[in-house]
Amino acid sequence: MASGRMKTIRLIGVLFFTFAVGSVFAQLAPEFIGVDAQHVYVQTGNNTAVPATYSAGVTGPYAFVVSVEGDNDLSDYLPIPSFTVPGGSTYAGPLTLALQTGNDWRRSNYYSSSPFAGDFPAGTYTVTANGHTLSLGLSGNLFPSAPAVNITGGSGTWSGSTLMVNPGTTLSLTTGSFAGFDESNGALFNHVGLFMNHNGTDVADFESFSDGAAPYFTSGTGNPDFLAITNYTFTSGTYFVEMEFNAVTGIDTSYTNVNSLALYTARTTFNIQVIPEPSTYAAMFGVVALAGVMMARRRRAA
Repeated sequence: MASGRMKTIRLIGVLFFTFAVGSVFAQLAPEFIGVDAQHVYVQTGNNTAVPATYSAGVTGPYAFVVSVEGDNDLSDYLPIPSFTVPGGSTYAGPLTLALQTGNDWRRSNYYSSSPFAGDFPAGTYTVTANGHTLSLGLSGNLFPSAPAVNITGGSGTWSGSTLMVNPGTTLSLTTGSFAGFDESNGALFNHVGLFMNHNGTDVADFESFSDGAAPYFTSGTGNPDFLAITNYTFTSGTYFVEMEFNAVTGIDTSYTNVNSLALYTARTTFNIQVIPEPSTYAAMFGVVALAGVMMARRRRAA
């Protein structure tokens, strides 16, 4: 009898916990929802950007990205977000997003030629995430020009989309100017971003929004249409640099604290790789040679 009561109590406890957790999940809202038509570039020289090389499922010069970012660590338990495309679209792929990290859902489609007149035309896209449905309109084909970074200071050598520099090299990185940053291009507002990551850790994160961004982002008069990382010393490892221009054409404010945007993006990326000095290579070679000599002596002694 006691055993039966214990089982009942445990069952009630499990059901209560399940209900409580379910209630929490039901209240979880995404933090950001985006529908993003992209032109993708890589930088191969100072102030020089070229379209990205197409690789199926990996990257390409054209991309269409639908993304949902959760607002906490429990968002990986949210139902799979989904989206719809405008009428007349030729897109036949999945209409659900894939979990990228614990709080980031995404569907990225890459193309070797422009898909925007067929698969992803201008029109209204709806995204649904845990009961939150938002409508976002892409219109105008407002793709910004290709961003490129002007690099000044120390010297380096380009190899593809990687700038190779010696340890201790100090450089300044400045974005080009976003033409039409004052919304003269017809966007609701525009955005410039310059980001740098060192061995997986963010070391620079600069953004600027045109005045039309208020109240969705911090804004005001006199926002610059260029950004700069000034006198940064590169020490070791690999630095990933990303620059982007965004023209926002759609906003849905149906839910409080959920930023929902439709935007046209031009994005450029490249790496800065710190390589050892020739003296370092010599030291490394000396250590390897010494180890070889010691191993040879041990073999003779045996």
